[in-house]
Amino acid sequence: FVPNKQNSGSTFKQWRKGLSQARGKYVWLAESDDTAEPAFLKTLVEKLEANPGLSLAYCQLHMVSPNGEKLGTPEQPWLSEIDPLRWNTDFVNDGIDEIRSSLLVKNTILNASGVVFRNAEGIADLVDDSMRLCADWLFWVRLLQRGGVAYVAKPLSRWRLQSSNARKRPAGELEWLEGERVLSEAVKILKLTQPERDRILLDFLRKCWKWRLEAVS
Repeated sequence: FVPNKQNSGSTFKQWRKGLSQARGKYVWLAESDDTAEPAFLKTLVEKLEANPGLSLAYCQLHMVSPNGEKLGTPEQPWLSEIDPLRWNTDFVNDGIDEIRSSLLVKNTILNASGVVFRNAEGIADLVDDSMRLCADWLFWVRLLQRGGVAYVAKPLSRWRLQSSNARKRPAGELEWLEGERVLSEAVKILKLTQPERDRILLDFLRKCWKWRLEAVS
C-alpha cells in the first residue's frame, strides 16, 4: 500500500507509479469506481497462464450508472461498428493483427478494470502520462506490439460511467488531440504507407466530429 501525500491530478501518473513498483507476474489496474465479479481474476489469469505468448487478457463489461444501475454492455454501437459479432464470443488473437483490425479504428479495450496484463521490466515506460484521456489506448497498442490478446465474452467487470474527471474539454476534442498521436504510432508499428495513414486519420477525425455534434445536440 503506497499512498500519495497529495493528489497527483492524473490517472496515468498513478499508472506509472504503480507499474514502476509492481513485482507480481500479472497486473490488474483496479480503478477506484469499478467492481468485478468473483471469477474475474481467475478467468483472465487462466487465459494468460495457458498461453505465454499473450500480453493481456480482457473481458466484456457491464456498464453501470453513477448510482449503480446496470446499463448493458458496450457492443452497440461502439464495438458493432467494427464487427457486429466478434465480441459476442471468446477469442485469442495475435497482437499486431488486433492493432490492425480493431485498435487502428478506435479504442476497443474500453476500461482498464476489465484487463489483466503480463508484467515486464520497464512496463511503466509504456504509459504516456502527458495524456489525460487516451493513454490507455496507447498503452494497449504498445503492449500488443509485444504479444497477443485473449478476450472473454462473459461480462466479469462493471464499468461505472461518468465517474472520471479526466475530460476537461468538449467531447471529441481530446479524442482527436491525443487519438491522432495514438494512431500515428500504430501506423508506424504496422509500417503502413502515407496514404493509408492519411485515410485512417481522416476516418478518426470524422468520428471525433460526430461525437462533438452528438454532444452539442
